[in-house]
Amino acid sequence: MKIYKYVPDNQGRIYLPEEHYILDVQDQHGNLVVWAIVDPNQLTVAYREVYSKMTGQDIDPEERKYYYKTLQHGVYVEHVFVK
Repeated sequence: MKIYKYVPDNQGRIYLPEEHYILDVQDQHGNLVVWAIVDPNQLTVAYREVYSKMTGQDIDPEERKYYYKTLQHGVYVEHVFVK
């Protein structure tokens, strides 16, 4: 097992081994970045969607179950979801 860093593509997707454990999501140089424990030898790949909403934005009630964490950037607050 190893810890790998994933940067979502322009559609917010990350591709990683199907069996994985997400450790954290942080802002790094203005981009959301995901760190996960994975087995790099596993051949089955899955994708996850990573996106954020700013405080005050509309949210679908179904999205609540995908909430991961909240990040603060000075006066801005960003709520991260991993689907």
